[in-house]
Amino acid sequence: ASSDSGYEDIVVYEFNFPRKLCGKLIGKNGVHVDFIRSKTHTQIAVRNDPNLEDLQIVCVSGRIEEVDQALEILNRRFPTISFVPISPPIRYRRYN
Repeated sequence: ASSDSGYEDIVVYEFNFPRKLCGKLIGKNGVHVDFIRSKTHTQIAVRNDPNLEDLQIVCVSGRIEEVDQALEILNRRFPTISFVPISPPIRYRRYN
């Protein structure tokens, strides 16, 4: 839904990502992740996976179409990585 209706539908999408590639994901001084954030207007966070030592959890949140765009950019950059969500994406409505 658009912001002229007073709200936006937001999605929070989490997937596992190899710890050894997180530097390439983030980029020097965050340049790569900042590019994705600015191009897609999403928020991106990386945190430890408490169950899997060699994986991190990447969380991408924003409007559904923006999250899809961010995932497309990531998929082009890392074509061998699976971006399957680790749990069903969280959807909520943010009121403006």
